[in-house]
Parts: sequence; structure tokens; C-alpha cells
Amino acid sequence: VTPKRTKMRFLCLLSILFLSSMATAIDVNDILQKVRANYSDSKSIEYYTSYALFKGHYSKTIHSEYNGYVYKYKNETYQKINKTEFIYGKDFFLQISHSEKAVLLDGLQKNINTAVDLDQVLKKCKSKKVIENEGYYEVTLTYPDGSSSPFSHVRMRISKKKYYLTQLDLFYIRMQNFSTSYRKKDLAQSHLRITFTKTKINLKGRKKIVDFENYITILNKFLTPKGVCLGYELIDNRLK
Repeated sequence: VTPKRTKMRFLCLLSILFLSSMATAIDVNDILQKVRANYSDSKSIEYYTSYALFKGHYSKTIHSEYNGYVYKYKNETYQKINKTEFIYGKDFFLQISHSEKAVLLDGLQKNINTAVDLDQVLKKCKSKKVIENEGYYEVTLTYPDGSSSPFSHVRMRISKKKYYLTQLDLFYIRMQNFSTSYRKKDLAQSHLRITFTKTKINLKGRKKIVDFENYITILNKFLTPKGVCLGYELIDNRLK
């Protein structure tokens, strides 16, 4: 075999490998489109969340943590974060603070977005990277300096089987004060990790946790908290 033929074979093999890698390349946009379709096209969805806040982008020590839950049926949403519940009803909004033993009642508010707003996620993204792991994709989006995004980068874990979001890591640009004393500051960039579990879509029926009557009743012609917020102070912002 002549050196020229050997070189030609090498170049041919190299081109085949290159074209093969291009054909099997994982497209970030395609993955996120499937995630968005999963959440946007569903009549109802529920999932449990856990929040872990880290002091610094590279710290592995959890500074604080709490749990949550989200249930959405069409345009109605129930959300719980730690000791606070939020109910976005058809024509009302409730915020229940168990730590303050108070219920805030207001008119219709802008609902939380349980779907993935792909356009906003990618709009000011500087770079996109995806790593394929066993059972999940890890997608990292990086934002340029001076961007209006509050994050330097965002990292997502997305299950291969159902394209559910299982973990979201948000790396904030701005400094946060972690000090417990008002006399001094302890500034660091925060890292928030949100873990999603027990995700279900298109559930049967509709849960009563989005019903107004589940939390407020009329007693002696007055609106009165009931159920989980029985005895709480009611603040009716609709009267202001």
C-alpha cells in the first residue's frame, strides 16, 4: 500500500467519522421543544419540588432548603412553597401565609408559568451545551456579561424517557447577603437548585385545592377563612 493510498484512506475514514458525529449530534433546541410541548399541551399537571440554596456558585454546602408543590388545571393553579400557599383561581387570587397566620385575597393575578418559555430561555443565550448521560440530558445555557438575564448560566437535567424537567440549577449574577447579623454583610453569588419529582400530566378530574370555597366561607355575611387557614386574619385587597 502506497503512502498516498494510506493517506486517502485516513482522510476518508476521518470524513466518515465527522459526518457520523454530525448526524447523531444532539440538538438543544429540539430537546427543549419536547419539554415545552410536554408541559404546554397538557390539560393538567402536578409535581413536587425541593429548593436548595447554596452560598456561592461552587459550594456544595446547602445554606437553606425547603419543599414545594405545584398543581395546574387549565388556567387554575395551586402552588406551595415552604409555608406559603398560592391559589390562582378563575377570578381570584389567594396567598396563605401559615407563618403569619394570614390570608391575602385579591382579584385575578397573572398566573405562574409552568411551561417552558423556550423563546425567553434562548433569547439572550450566549452558548448552549448538551451532555448525554445515562437516563438524562444535561443542558447548560450561558449568558453574556451585561445581559439582562439575572443568571450567568442555567443548567437543566431532562429525562430521556419522558422529557420531564428533573433538576434546574440557577446561578445568579448579583450578590446576595447571607449574613444573619444586620451589623455586617456576607456577600456571595447564590446558586439555587430546584429538584422536580413525581411529575404527572393529564390527571383525571380536577382537584378541589384550586376552589375558593376550600379556603373561604361566608359566616354572618362576612368572608371567613376556613379549612387549613381557619382562624387566620383575612386581608381583602379588593376593597382597596
